[in-house]
Amino acid sequence: MKLRILLAVSVAPLLLLGRPAQAVAGGDGRGKTIEFPPPPHPDAIATEVGPIRTYIRQVTLDPPVHVRRYGLWYSEIRGEIEGIGWGGQDAAGTLRQAHYGYTLAYVLRIPSRWDGTLVVHRHGTGPFALWQGLEASLGERNFARKFHETADRLVSDVALHPDRRWAFFAVNQTPVDPGGAFNTLVLPDDPSGGGTPVHSMLDVPIGRDTALLAKRLLKRLRGRAPDVTLGTGHSGGAFANFMLNAGVDHLRTGVPLVLAGDNFVRPYDPSSSRIYDGFLSLARGGGPIVPVDAARGVSAPTVFLEGETDAGAMLAVWQVDEMIAKGLDVAVSTRLYMARNVPHVDADLVSTLVTQGRDFAGVLGLPEGFYGGAGERLKPLSAALLDALRAWATAGTPPPVSVFNGVAEDRDGLSGLDTLVFPRSAGPPSLAFPYVDHASLDAIAFPPPTPTEHNPALAEAWERVRGALGAATRSVLLAETACRRGGSSFVIQGPVGAWFTPFDAQAFVDAWGSSAAHQTCRVGHIEGLVADGLYDSSVVAIDVQPAQFPNVVDLASTSRLPVAILSTAGFDATRVVRGSLRLSGASLQGTPGKRAARVRRQDVNGDGRADLVAEFEIDEVPIAAHDLVLDLWGRTKGGAPFTGSDVVTLPAPTLP
Repeated sequence: MKLRILLAVSVAPLLLLGRPAQAVAGGDGRGKTIEFPPPPHPDAIATEVGPIRTYIRQVTLDPPVHVRRYGLWYSEIRGEIEGIGWGGQDAAGTLRQAHYGYTLAYVLRIPSRWDGTLVVHRHGTGPFALWQGLEASLGERNFARKFHETADRLVSDVALHPDRRWAFFAVNQTPVDPGGAFNTLVLPDDPSGGGTPVHSMLDVPIGRDTALLAKRLLKRLRGRAPDVTLGTGHSGGAFANFMLNAGVDHLRTGVPLVLAGDNFVRPYDPSSSRIYDGFLSLARGGGPIVPVDAARGVSAPTVFLEGETDAGAMLAVWQVDEMIAKGLDVAVSTRLYMARNVPHVDADLVSTLVTQGRDFAGVLGLPEGFYGGAGERLKPLSAALLDALRAWATAGTPPPVSVFNGVAEDRDGLSGLDTLVFPRSAGPPSLAFPYVDHASLDAIAFPPPTPTEHNPALAEAWERVRGALGAATRSVLLAETACRRGGSSFVIQGPVGAWFTPFDAQAFVDAWGSSAAHQTCRVGHIEGLVADGLYDSSVVAIDVQPAQFPNVVDLASTSRLPVAILSTAGFDATRVVRGSLRLSGASLQGTPGKRAARVRRQDVNGDGRADLVAEFEIDEVPIAAHDLVLDLWGRTKGGAPFTGSDVVTLPAPTLP
């Protein structure tokens, strides 16, 4: 293969880390550009389907930055991809049917001792008009942009974990660059540089081209192409990627059917190698898609992960039902899991964006203190599912049984199954979907107009899918939902769709009686999820300030912050290497002269197992001013890495 290498100045991409990366080494200070020939050249990165011809013209590569973050070590390469796409949406939301030029930022993260697995992630993003409005009203560092930049953590951090050492690649398809410029234009050959702004989110061929680019870059940078490629996507990104997986872009009308599946360079060309060996769909948006070929079905085993406090979760059920109607044996290709009291998968209790959240909440009529995050609590679940997906794709080992709730009943006694009923942890069951776990603690804004009561089509589809998948009738119940220490409020879909109100001290005592009882609940649920294959066993339960609640952390304090690491059936906290512990980056070493009595063995929750309590100096822990979650990581004496996180309360910030 001949590629021409040029020196170039690369524009910094939009896709940034959720927190500042710690650069411990640099590159040669020079950016590089790789140019690719257009099709039909054999070295082209292109998709040709009928009149559609998309391809990548060039990619820039900034010098690699070696990153140490949250116990992860990897090289990060950023740059921009320039190419020709087809389709997209204009600012009015109209689906275009024309070629256009694009310049999109990307990030490629490669861990040391990369194992040969690649994860290609496609972000979801809002409509064009929403991004324009946020840029105009809140500026280029608005919370939606920050959310978009950090929302891959439940995939990226999982891939880069020392137990996996997978590479991660994602393209930022946000339609508006910082400063308000548009990042894509129709009519790329217009010498004036003008044209109609385009949003590339639903461009299916562009996903194929950029995934092929990721494989090409790894081969060039590491001397080998990936052995296994897993595709993931969130919301609209999952929708677009699933169209690749199903082999068809069903959104376009008035042109021949766009057969742009990842098995095909041209329609029905089985000699073309597929892109994805497995696919994880996270809270996918859009309607159901019928795979183009019943004999082939989807091109890769597919796992759907949804939140049950999300209107879009119904779409996964309809999707699987469409596959059943097509004659596909979904049991051999598909799994579906739904997590209770989780919104649009990505919005979780990680970081707060209080000032702009307040502004946006005011627009929507929501209370102040509008929190958003990056799927931190979902990482143990997404990790388990990605591990299961890889084993399914490579060894044929099926993942755990599908899990989703909702019981179909005949409520009118006339027409058979007509209503879906969802349980709660307290209070009457819910006849609405999405639903919240606890009627008195949780709330949901703007419930959807589609009822579950007296809806025979939905009830029958629900039971048909459950039967075809052999699914368990329950929820994936994560520890923070099972072991409540506060209430949540949700918007039915993201991008930043959750905020959390912790119990005060009296409410916590009323609910649990003691911190030990709450800790035991968390440990028990983690053990159950690990046993079910739905939780990463390297993620353990920790408790900041184990003897009190709420976990109020005074950032101005010079005292110590105790953190309990709780033992479980599969994890002995007393075998932790104490010098390996880091709390948001701070070590136990601390300031000289403060090392005495900083770690002790103690049965914190009274379950008969010895736990470990480590004390960190508060003034040495780099806690961001609005964080809700503290992260701990370390390794055991056997060399196994582990992580844990806990919700904390910080003094209220002073708002302008």
